[in-house]
Amino acid sequence: MNGFPSDSERAYSIAYHAGVYGLTAEDCARLVVDLYSRPGKKALHRAKLEKTLRAWAKGREAAAQHAHDDAEPSRCPTPEPREATAATPELTSTPELTVPEAGMIGVARDFADLYGQYLESPRSFFYFNLLAYFGAIVARQITLDSVLAPEPRLYTVKVGPSSDSRKSTLLRITEQFFRSLGEEWAPDSLMSLESAEGLAKELNEHPQLVLHFDELKSFVDKAKAESSVLFPMVSTLFERGDYDNRTREGNLAVRNVSLSLVAACTADTYATMFDARFFNIGFLNRLWIVADRTTKQIPVPKPVPVPSVERLQQRTVDLLPILKRAWQANLYRPVPLRLTADAEAMCAEWYHAREGSIVEKRLDSYGHRLMVLLAATAGASKIDATVMTAVLALLRYQLNARRECDPVNAENQIAGLEERIRRTFRRGPVSRRDLQRRCHYERVGLWMWKTALDNLTRAREVWHDKKRDLYGLSVEAGCQQVAPIAVPSTKGDLTSRKQRLSPYLRGGGGYTLRG
Repeated sequence: MNGFPSDSERAYSIAYHAGVYGLTAEDCARLVVDLYSRPGKKALHRAKLEKTLRAWAKGREAAAQHAHDDAEPSRCPTPEPREATAATPELTSTPELTVPEAGMIGVARDFADLYGQYLESPRSFFYFNLLAYFGAIVARQITLDSVLAPEPRLYTVKVGPSSDSRKSTLLRITEQFFRSLGEEWAPDSLMSLESAEGLAKELNEHPQLVLHFDELKSFVDKAKAESSVLFPMVSTLFERGDYDNRTREGNLAVRNVSLSLVAACTADTYATMFDARFFNIGFLNRLWIVADRTTKQIPVPKPVPVPSVERLQQRTVDLLPILKRAWQANLYRPVPLRLTADAEAMCAEWYHAREGSIVEKRLDSYGHRLMVLLAATAGASKIDATVMTAVLALLRYQLNARRECDPVNAENQIAGLEERIRRTFRRGPVSRRDLQRRCHYERVGLWMWKTALDNLTRAREVWHDKKRDLYGLSVEAGCQQVAPIAVPSTKGDLTSRKQRLSPYLRGGGGYTLRG
């Protein structure tokens, strides 16, 4: 049989290499049927055809992995890569996650642009800080024209490297900015918290309250205390204004309150500080993560020009009284903001395209809140296509931020490091240097880092392109990105693609391809 012990072995080889060279399943089936159609051969059973098609599928998988595996090369010749074109761009390291420019509008953007020039903190941190405080002030005055009637309150957490992102600095500056607007617009904030009873007392005195934590871990540690109801209380108040808890010692109750949260946390701490209770009750999907890092180094930040600050203060003050007067004219009921037809169609398209992933939970709730909040900070009386474009850009960003920053739930350090490496590739391939920097490999040690990366490579969850020094997540590991292996097109003339397979189809009694 010219190197093949049986027609079955020849069929499997044909199917495998058909997969490597990009033929479709239909083309592969035709080749195998041709093989068994020669005079004197037994009829091809359906079961055998299905088995050969499984070999074709393995060939396709091998093509997707071939350029990236450290294993011994296959006996089949490596397909020649196609040159990069507009349709198949050259792969490069995926840039770090940042808030899209399209998602930043209104007075919050002006605030981020101004203070971002003079301080090292990322503009996105300033942007969401202003949105959180603005939303806390107008929480009862505006809402979405929906039966849900959401309040535009946020639970925001700025996640970035320790010290470099100046997270605590920007929290302080944002609060000072609102206090400078006058006592009427100064938000009530609480910077330290010991128990649910203490929070309930503060809320009964100041119903519109902002929880302000320079380190989110301080809150998480208090919430972990045995018999504490602080964590479920804060979780419940994300969507409601009422909370009750009766114990033997007494009754803990708050009514008609509006709670917001601004906090900061390092990426490493965020990945490890939560336990199973936070996962089970869904606290993490109530948080809006702002993941970013500074790109500037300013040894001695200069003062922000007073005229620029005053113009920003005046614009903010111009917006707040308008919303308050509309609320008063509506008999102290929240003023509903309506969606235009274009905005509603855009929202529906995004909503129906969701994948159902666990990291998508409550993104729609945040979408409703951001519609109202961005319209208000932009001075719009309705939610139009411009506002909706910004909202959808932020929701897509948040989905990626959750995928990258979602806390790791692993049994040991190696497993945890492996999961962090996987998440780094969720948006695309990354260079070795960027991978090491984003995962902070120097903190785990070279042995542990090499072990985790080697484990993923040997398991074929991660591929490595040595020429470009790029790493990426394989298709089998759940990444939708195509690995950078160029295989021949599955379109075009079948005869030209058969010529690629000629080394594997010659021999066997003068057999020639038909069709």
